[in-house]
Amino acid sequence: MQHNALPSVYLKYDANGAVIQEHIDTNDVFGMNWNAPDIFFGFEQEYMPFNDVLAGRSYPIDLVIKNQSTNKYVRALEIKLTAIPDNTTSGFEQQRYGAELVIRTPTIAYIASSICLFFKNKRHILRNIMDTHLDNIRDWVNSHEVLLSLPKMLDIAKGVCSEMEKYQTPLIVQPIWKTKGKSPILEDHCLDVFVWSDVSFLYLLLERIGPKETRAQEVSRPIRTMIWVVKMLYDFNRTGMVNAGEIMDRLSYGPKNDKALAINGNVTSKYLQNDFILQPRVSKIEIKNIIQGNGVKYLSPERRFDSSIVNDPDLYENH
Repeated sequence: MQHNALPSVYLKYDANGAVIQEHIDTNDVFGMNWNAPDIFFGFEQEYMPFNDVLAGRSYPIDLVIKNQSTNKYVRALEIKLTAIPDNTTSGFEQQRYGAELVIRTPTIAYIASSICLFFKNKRHILRNIMDTHLDNIRDWVNSHEVLLSLPKMLDIAKGVCSEMEKYQTPLIVQPIWKTKGKSPILEDHCLDVFVWSDVSFLYLLLERIGPKETRAQEVSRPIRTMIWVVKMLYDFNRTGMVNAGEIMDRLSYGPKNDKALAINGNVTSKYLQNDFILQPRVSKIEIKNIIQGNGVKYLSPERRFDSSIVNDPDLYENH
């Protein structure tokens, strides 16, 4: 993308209370020049600055970027490779295509850690946002007690979004690959990149809770996810640290698993909708310039995107 001077689509929170689209240069996504000789890419490693606010279990993230000259960590990025269209939007006209986002529990720890790092040296601002609204919750495991404070939690999340609006940073990189409907066949123009900021992704979670759910009697997945985030901020506000793993284990409100929630293409299409969904900017032929030599032999054809690459008659037909 950067080699061809193509900025990614930046999904960021706007002061008017919405997720908007801008462009973001790869250097700004990475936090330093993409081809600098001292750039270091660490895959599935810990982002050490998160440890300043995270207690307990560590959460390695997909990509850690570090400046080797200064030994400074500059960015933590989660990569969510998604297919366009998903099953729920494959029958629509192409401008309504969307992708399913599966959000696992580590993503919630990353969002909370990024927010807590922002407030680390200004916890008084977070205290003002949270006030004493949640101090009346005596048992966070009791779903009925916690649900009574859900409207306050949503207000707190909105307050955090507003406070961080000018300081949001890239956190979730969402490359898309487009196929011909539900088939595994790649479109001629099939690749592009969207980037979510920490704040816009929090707002995405916030918008999953509609007016009816604020009066819910049971904890749905979106509500549980929001409870997790706000409880992490609540603990950080009180102690300066947050044990994300313990919170998500204890506040399960039902069966435990590593999936926080899944958001289908019907929902994500309104955020992703633009000309690059109709025609992504990178052609499938460019894949041969990305995966060079015998690299294709290291793909796993049982995985959906890998299979589309390996079995495309226009790509790697000799392998």
